[in-house]
Amino acid sequence: DNKDREWALIGLEDLRTAFCRKENIAYQSNLRRGIPRNYEYIDALLKIEPQLELCREQNIPPERRIVLQHNPDLILSLPQGKVGYFLSGHFHGGQVWLPFGLEYTFLRQERLCKMGITRGVFRWGKIRGYISRGLGCVFLPIRLGSRPEMAVLELTSTEA
Repeated sequence: DNKDREWALIGLEDLRTAFCRKENIAYQSNLRRGIPRNYEYIDALLKIEPQLELCREQNIPPERRIVLQHNPDLILSLPQGKVGYFLSGHFHGGQVWLPFGLEYTFLRQERLCKMGITRGVFRWGKIRGYISRGLGCVFLPIRLGSRPEMAVLELTSTEA
């Protein structure tokens, strides 16, 4: 996953998007149409509150805050009304699909996938989320029933 993330970060830097790389600092960047967005790479749940406070201090409205996190379960701990979007991977959309979702019942410990949220677009309260199937695999290069994906998301604003 680290190689995939580094490749994606390079592409986003080409779009003049500021990212923090494990520094746990929030940055403001200007994307298309001059709309400020805030991206956060959160390594530890314990550090999320200071980052959200920094966003507030920078006058970045919650609907323009985007959290990037490898494990989707972090969304369960995010305070409602402080984040607009949540983008993640980790489940890989189920690299190997078993009948009746058994891979999520027996092979995964995360809570979100046990609730049936395993890939694609979803909503958790006021937060819009997306779980990518990703490009990689774990240990053996096997994917069964879950095609690799590189998602291209266009986020728009009513102010655009």
